Order: sequence, then structure tokens, then C-alpha cells
Amino acid sequence: MSTNLIEEAEKCDKIAIIVNGSLEAFGTPSELRERWGTGFRLSVDLAGLSELRENFNLTSCLKEVVPGIEQVLSESAGQTTKIYHTKQNCISFSRTFALLQNLKNRKVISHYSLKKSTMQDAYARFARE
Repeated sequence: MSTNLIEEAEKCDKIAIIVNGSLEAFGTPSELRERWGTGFRLSVDLAGLSELRENFNLTSCLKEVVPGIEQVLSESAGQTTKIYHTKQNCISFSRTFALLQNLKNRKVISHYSLKKSTMQDAYARFARE
């Protein structure tokens, strides 16, 4: 099977990634995620007034708790979701969730989710390198 849809490829037993006719990676979805999809993905929905969002530096606040975290999707006009990624496989969940819940209680953010990197994240990292 050949596909450009990562969701479909994840259902296969083995995946081959071919770039410009050359085999660049081969393995099970788990093996490729393990090799290329390190770290965690944090999605944060901002709340409150736009002026509050402008005066609050969420990235700096997160970097104090999760060193090396990077924003990978910026806020655009009308959008209030920010996506962050960290390559670290070991983070302090208690400190991270305490910070996020505190921000939610203060109505700086309305929702957050933290999850292990997906196959899509692994492919994006593979494509960048």
C-alpha cells in the first residue's frame, strides 16, 4: 500500500519512508515513533481577553518547568491554540500539571492536553532532518 496519510500508515505492520526515490526509514510504527517521535506534545487553548494574552508570555512560563520546550504552532488571527513540543522523554509531570492547572484556575488558559509524540510528530521531525 502507498499512502500520504500518516493515520493510514499507522495501521500497517511495517512502514517504509521513501524520499526522492531513496529508502530513508523502515520499521513498525512503534519503532519509527521510538526513533523519530521523542518527547511530548502540549496543546494549550488560551482564555481570557486578548490583552491578557498579549501581556502574558506562556512560553517563558512553560520553559521554567519544562526546559527545552519549543512552540511549534503559533497563534494566528482568531486562533487561541498554541502547540508546544519537547524532545525530552523525561519531564516532571507533577510540576507541569501543577503549572497548567494553576494557569487554568487563573483563567489564563481554558484547556490543555499533554501526550506522547504521535506518528505525525515523528514524520514531521524526520522530514525536517
